[in-house]
Amino acid sequence: MDQTQSFRLIGSSQIRRIPIQHMDGQNVVSWESIEQVFPGVKCVKNADVAVPRCIQYFPGVVLDVVLSSTSESIPVDSSVGTPSMVPTATLNPALTVDQTDAPAFTSSEDKSIEDLKVTSALADMPIGGIGIRRPSTSPSILPPSSSSKVETASKTALSFIEALKRASEKAKDSDGPHHRKEFNAMMHRMFQLQEASDAKQEEMVKLQRESDAKQDEMVKLQRASDAKQEEIIRLQDEMKQLALDHHEETKQMQQRALDQLSVLHSRVQAVLTQTYELHEYPIPRLFIVLPQYPSGWDILEPFTD
Repeated sequence: MDQTQSFRLIGSSQIRRIPIQHMDGQNVVSWESIEQVFPGVKCVKNADVAVPRCIQYFPGVVLDVVLSSTSESIPVDSSVGTPSMVPTATLNPALTVDQTDAPAFTSSEDKSIEDLKVTSALADMPIGGIGIRRPSTSPSILPPSSSSKVETASKTALSFIEALKRASEKAKDSDGPHHRKEFNAMMHRMFQLQEASDAKQEEMVKLQRESDAKQDEMVKLQRASDAKQEEIIRLQDEMKQLALDHHEETKQMQQRALDQLSVLHSRVQAVLTQTYELHEYPIPRLFIVLPQYPSGWDILEPFTD
């Protein structure tokens, strides 16, 4: 049987159950599933503590759902957040701070002081909870020239968090109008740091895209190199085969030449043997004497004409 998380709308007794998901060894409930069951949901509470968007699984507990139309101050439990599920540079809209901790100011600066109190709550959250990620210790695929830019962006984000903490402490310690100018300057500085952080984040995204393009190009070049290597190996095999064929043909030609030389040698030997025999042994000679007519033959001189 699948595990579920129980939810109910504030002011209602009806309990709705949403299946949990297993991600990175943890039991979580996706915010999309909560929005499908409770359209217009603003945040989720565990008793009086607001839970971030990617919430932790609470077995046996009914969580209260707060819609966007509900306006109340809710303390935030930042220890149960899952930073990996929070969009980068996105702040939780449900984060507020009790207004009793801040001094009273004129209406012209209420909005700035309220923003300062909200950011003071953000300053107490982990860096990952507000979408600012620390540099990874794993080997980076960014080009070497961009490492300094990434480090600068990380330092800017950390300085922004430190400024938020200092502003929060000043907001708690302030008790008179003489701090308004300092608060306004601090708020202006924090907004500038936020804009600089956003610009650095965009630059990091651009560098990441360029790195991905370089990586794809390197993969293409590697594939082309592999194809060239295979072509070279194929040509080497063909050259080896041609060399073997040429060597075999040369051997056959040498064998034929040796055979012909042997035949010629045997024939010359036979001729030499026959000549030696003709010179070594006398050849019998036959002389045929034809008779002459006796008309002019002298018996006394038979051998004269």
